[in-house]
Amino acid sequence: MTRENISPIDSNVQRILLGLSKALLVLPFADEKIIHSLVDSAFNENKDVFAVPNQIYENFATNNLIKNSAKLVQTIDDIL
Repeated sequence: MTRENISPIDSNVQRILLGLSKALLVLPFADEKIIHSLVDSAFNENKDVFAVPNQIYENFATNNLIKNSAKLVQTIDDIL
């Protein structure tokens, strides 16, 4: 699957995912557009947003999420 084939998460699927979850865990990814609306919705619904960082010199969206209020996850204890 190429990057061009990846689309943002459908809004109906997004509502279901957020409705069923207590929090959102975001793994390192490079293209912020793919998951941007899901993360925004999670913040708007006062869900906890956790993000696994990538190397500091990499321009990964998870690093930006941590910078903008997501909770840093280094071990499973950070979520539990």
